[in-house]
Amino acid sequence: MMLHRVYQPSDQEPGIHPVFTPSDGLKWLRLDVGTLYANSPDLTIVHAEEETAIVILTGTVAVEAATQSWRHLGERDTVFEAPATTVYLPAGVSVRVTAESERAELAICRAPAKSGLATGAVIRPHEVEVVQRGQNLWQREVRNILTADVGPNTTSLVLGETINEPGQWSGYPPHKHDTDQAGLENVFEEVYYYRTDPEDGFGVQLHYAADEYPDQGYVVRNRDSFAIPRGYHPVVAQGGYRLYYLWFMAGPSGRRPVPFEDPRYRWVNHQSGK
Repeated sequence: MMLHRVYQPSDQEPGIHPVFTPSDGLKWLRLDVGTLYANSPDLTIVHAEEETAIVILTGTVAVEAATQSWRHLGERDTVFEAPATTVYLPAGVSVRVTAESERAELAICRAPAKSGLATGAVIRPHEVEVVQRGQNLWQREVRNILTADVGPNTTSLVLGETINEPGQWSGYPPHKHDTDQAGLENVFEEVYYYRTDPEDGFGVQLHYAADEYPDQGYVVRNRDSFAIPRGYHPVVAQGGYRLYYLWFMAGPSGRRPVPFEDPRYRWVNHQSGK
């Protein structure tokens, strides 16, 4: 499978645009991006066997289901200014999404569902857990939206956002989650969706020590995506540019990832931070 998906200008046309689909070889995860305009047709989203998180990247939307409806969801102009508003949908729940702003952009994140909530739920920005992680040149802001401890009780999805300030690393020390090691590591696939500030910037996504894939570094730009079926995967922001990525995970190991840090680089955790 191709790990790196480059942004296509056609994704700005109204509608739902597939990014990672079943044909790409991921066992657990799917990603679409949705674009709406004030006078464009509504989007209908329903997946019979998958739970879905609709992350409102920018703009404001209304969401209507058979028994629930929400208005004025979203409102951020950029992904950097505040945590996202997210709509969670159990498998089989159909919703119609309508733009309330001139333009709205969505990330539609999906994973298999065994059982879950009978109805949808909204996770609003003030309900997101915002934490600071790392030290020195690997500091980042992490916004936990759907985890084992935050948000509704999903059956597979774990999801959040990360902000790297210029020159800062995240996913660091490098870690992976592709092997069952009791208490040390469990198995999760992961997908990243990026934004840069300013928009002409880039990040560098590393991916190494994974069977079937060569060790590689990828230049990731605004609106690109990256799939992580296995392997270590640290990422760094270009100097002078902030890097955002939406991340979501699922796998056979429940909803509490246990990442395994590369033993060669764990020593950096013991630096003083000065």
